[in-house]
Amino acid sequence: MTVYDLKIGDNAKIINFLAGREFRRRLVSLGVTKESKFTIKHVTMMRNVFELEMESGTLVALRKGEARKVEVKLCKK
Repeated sequence: MTVYDLKIGDNAKIINFLAGREFRRRLVSLGVTKESKFTIKHVTMMRNVFELEMESGTLVALRKGEARKVEVKLCKK
């Protein structure tokens, strides 16, 4: 399952990045790492952009292609 498969309000934990080093480095610079927990706060109508609220309170927006490269596991709040 990836971020792209989630709905607004879902809580999840990142388990893997299915992308290259540059993408991983960008996410890590925003505080998005493996084992990070987050909530989906907003998804655009065409599912082009996903807004994640990290456990630390940081908001991160991922485009559709990026959302498909972040493997997650659903969590209970």
